[in-house]
Order: sequence, then C-alpha cells, then structure tokens
Amino acid sequence: MRILLAIIMLSFAFGAEAQSKKNPIKEFKIWVNGQQLDVDNLDVLCVEDDLQTFANFRWTLTDSTGQTLSQGFIKMTGADYVDYVTKPNHGDRAVLFVMRELKLVRKQQTAATQAARQAATAITPKQ
Repeated sequence: MRILLAIIMLSFAFGAEAQSKKNPIKEFKIWVNGQQLDVDNLDVLCVEDDLQTFANFRWTLTDSTGQTLSQGFIKMTGADYVDYVTKPNHGDRAVLFVMRELKLVRKQQTAATQAARQAATAITPKQ
C-alpha cells in the first residue's frame, strides 16, 4: 500500500511540473549582480504536497527573455491549503497564493484597474 501511495505522489509531482506556465505580472525593478533589471513573469511549481496539511511551491521571477532573476520556496498551510485541495483550479490557486505572499500583481489586473480609474475620473461633456 505504501508503494502504491509513493507512486501516486511521484506521478502527481511530475504532472505538476508539466503544468508550470508563465504568469505575467506588473513589471518592477530588481537588483541582480550589480544591475537593475525588469521582472515581468512569475513561474510557480508545486514541489511537495503531503495531501493532508501542506504544500511547498517553488517560485521563479523572470524577465521577458526568460532569464531567472530570483527564486525561492513558499509553504502553504492552514485555510489556504484547505482551499487549495478542496476547490478546483489548483494551479491558479497556487499562483494567486504565491502572488499574495510576494505582494505581486497580475499584469491584466493592473490594466483593468487603470482603465477603471480613468473612466471614473473622466469628465463627461454637457449636452
């Protein structure tokens, strides 16, 4: 039984890697090797999940050419993990969790927010 569980967990881990994709984020500057570079993508990959209480994610920040500028790990536990395992769209939930923890904003959300602000402050001509 333990061997079967180990095989299932390994297949899940390798399957998660295939689902990794670029997530455009609001561009910001980062200092790397004495240079200030633009970060504009986030990759998130589930590297460990005990299927009961926690999941660990590797995050990578890249530039527009795909060059890795920074990376690290974040552990998900508690209510965030319960949502992650009980609701659909695990990949999207993982990305949103990492973005929240790193205080990042999706590129599309930024454009939508700016458009809403412009519409709210626009002066309508009198007829």
